[in-house]
Amino acid sequence: CSFNVTRFIYSTALTLDQSEATMHMGETLTLNASYEPSDATDPALIWSSSDESVVQVQGEGSQVVITPVGLGTATVTVRTSDGSELSASCEVTVAPTLVESLTLDVDSLTMYVNDEIQINALVEPWNATDASVTWESSDPEVVDIQYVEENVVTVVAKGLGTAYITATTNDGSSLTANCVIEVIRQSIFGDVNCDGVVSSIDITCLYNYLLNGDMTYYATSDVNGDGAISSVDITVIYNILLGTGK
Repeated sequence: CSFNVTRFIYSTALTLDQSEATMHMGETLTLNASYEPSDATDPALIWSSSDESVVQVQGEGSQVVITPVGLGTATVTVRTSDGSELSASCEVTVAPTLVESLTLDVDSLTMYVNDEIQINALVEPWNATDASVTWESSDPEVVDIQYVEENVVTVVAKGLGTAYITATTNDGSSLTANCVIEVIRQSIFGDVNCDGVVSSIDITCLYNYLLNGDMTYYATSDVNGDGAISSVDITVIYNILLGTGK
């Protein structure tokens, strides 16, 4: 009578090819485990993440893929399942992806008073953790910010002059991009309220300033360009309406 006796061979060593790693959202990391001896009876391995809201483990066996799902740090651990109670770990940090490039879709503009236009901020890389920007006007009395929707700003020309519209990243990369805007006199001489025609309404706008201090159309009220807003400007518009001026 004979017996076949199979000796159970336990694992004696377990290591990972990385003990720490840094990742960004959108990337993946491959971890490889090695165990000794190579003829261990039960080579099965158990993988786990200490925080699956940061990284998750995909796959099984001696090679797995680590996928980031949120910012932070988590420990990926591999353990033997044969009772040897061996383990190895890798500390994985998921770091924010900073903006590397910020540009605007236009870098210079010429506008008339009361014109509106949209400016778009273009951010790279596509997977930047925080791609938002903050908008600012160097002179809101010349060009003012009306409203912002994501990385698109709508600006309105308020008065004659030059202003810079600046976009600044919010993620700490401190990148900026500028658009220089020149606001010039309306193309129709005497069109104080910039509605495209010269009419009695323009005279009313001048009276509102001279009598009531209404500053709405201050920037375009010096019709004759002599540096002062006065009854002379009203006379100029009267002459235009009567066909005796221009």
